[in-house]
Amino acid sequence: TWEQLTKDNPELDTFDLRYLQAEIAVYQEEFELAKKIMEPLLEPLRQKAPSINLIRVLTGLAVVLDWLGDYGKSMPLHHKAFEVAKTLGARHLQADVVNNMLWNAITLKQTQSILPLAEETLALGEYNISNTLRNNLAYAYLSLGQLEQAQKHYQDITRYSADPTLLCFAYSHLVTIFYQTNQIQESKKSLEQALDCVFKTDFSISHIRVGIATLLYGNDEQLALVKPLLV
Repeated sequence: TWEQLTKDNPELDTFDLRYLQAEIAVYQEEFELAKKIMEPLLEPLRQKAPSINLIRVLTGLAVVLDWLGDYGKSMPLHHKAFEVAKTLGARHLQADVVNNMLWNAITLKQTQSILPLAEETLALGEYNISNTLRNNLAYAYLSLGQLEQAQKHYQDITRYSADPTLLCFAYSHLVTIFYQTNQIQESKKSLEQALDCVFKTDFSISHIRVGIATLLYGNDEQLALVKPLLV
């Protein structure tokens, strides 16, 4: 409750408390409540100089609207958040915002429009969100049938990331890409690496992704290995 948040976090000001309350609502999948909390925070920030808090609210509200399926209203907020982040020179926030914009575009099947910006943003540097952005960018290229570009970004994930969940996604998709481009030995190596990673993550979608790759391109022994994760 608001009273409990105030009591437990006396060092936070009203804005931070409200934003924390909205984040809790998102975590609990109470998206309408999160929207109701965040909307009044936005206009006062718009009247002030560009700030990190403005980016936080623009992005937070845009993501909530994405969850609610209101993509027409969310995308302009994503774009505005990117403009503010660029104005402030906050490259790590630019990467975060563009990752959200890319997922929005994938959902709307408007991926092509965001690809150049996503590539430019990746070139700004390495940040915590960079490998997630690579993963979504690779998926976007894959959905467009651009296998060479998808392969590049998935391979970059295998170089730059130690996250077993992302590595499962990367290696399992590389299995298919290599097989489809007649690189059979590379496909087999990628499957072995995917199977090495899959037991290091509890993320069920990673298990399913590797399971599908194993079912399609693996042998009986490999399928028996991964099968316990799929039941």
